[in-house]
Amino acid sequence: MKVSGDLRRGTELIFMVEPDRAIKDLARDMLRRYGYSLLSACDKREAVSLYRKHAEEIAVVLIDALSDCEGRGELFRAIREINPGARVIATSRAPQNGCFLDMLRHGVAGYLSKPYRMTDLLNMVGRVLSAH
Repeated sequence: MKVSGDLRRGTELIFMVEPDRAIKDLARDMLRRYGYSLLSACDKREAVSLYRKHAEEIAVVLIDALSDCEGRGELFRAIREINPGARVIATSRAPQNGCFLDMLRHGVAGYLSKPYRMTDLLNMVGRVLSAH
């Protein structure tokens, strides 16, 4: 697996809002190998609650921008209300969908096209963390 740069960032917490359990499990295992921790949620309500509790600890947020499109747009706005500087990476199978375009207009830090490889995830997280 080719991962660019040194991504071992210590105990950075990554927050993933993703309805697919298999993707979350795979991401958790991969991120742990590189020194990250993963907090995850399936839906908007759970995500907002968890983000409020852990906003100070969360380094990067990953949001699936296609699943429950309206809810994901609301989630993105809620996260930005809690923390205007939140670093959010949008993931989507359809980069032209309205939710993704709305998130892009409001400053997502990055985008991953689904299906993505775990190396793509690690590299994107590393780039977003390095940019700030």
